[in-house]
Formats: sequence, C-alpha cells, structure tokens
Amino acid sequence: MACSLIWLAIFRWMFVRQLFFPYTLHLAVCVVLFGSDFDKWRGYIKGMIVVALFIWIRFLQGATNRVLCIELIVAAVILASAIGFYQLTPRNAASRAIVVVLSSLAAVAGLAI
Repeated sequence: MACSLIWLAIFRWMFVRQLFFPYTLHLAVCVVLFGSDFDKWRGYIKGMIVVALFIWIRFLQGATNRVLCIELIVAAVILASAIGFYQLTPRNAASRAIVVVLSSLAAVAGLAI
C-alpha cells in the first residue's frame, strides 16, 4: 500500500487534483484483494465503501453529477475486474501487486473519459 504514496507525490509535484482518483482506486483495490482472501463479496463491499467515501468527498467539492456517475462506474468496473483477475492468478504478493498496479493505471486511463 505504500506505493499509493507515489500518486500523492506526483500530485504534490504537478498539482493535478485528478490524481486522487488513482490514489483512491489503489487503496480500494488493496482493500478488495485483502478482503477477498476471506470472502469475495465482503472484500468488494469494503472496496466500494472506500470508493463511496471518495465520491462523497468529490460531491462536497462540487463535482457534477455526470462526473460522479462516471467515476463511480469506472471504479466499480475496476474493482470487479481486479477481483476477477486476482481469482485467476496464484494468490500471492506478486500477483496482488500486479493487480493493484494495473488497476491504478486503469484508473488513470479512466480519467480520460
């Protein structure tokens, strides 16, 4: 999870507020993957709670409903994809790290929508 700090460092360097989305997804996928080792749905729900808190903060910042819906849909798809991909891999630290990094990069790509 310490790798998520890279997004905060890039934010501080470039002052791009949108980088909190990949940061949040990085943390949410970590929560999902650690939780899915015990129960797939419980892990997914915990990850969506992290995303819901992010959406609430974005709402308080004055983001439009269209932006909030897109961010929520992108986050849900990324979390579901992370669980699906992780279920197909050997459940170890290396596969978990790969899934988290790919999910974080997918969140960056989601910013282009």
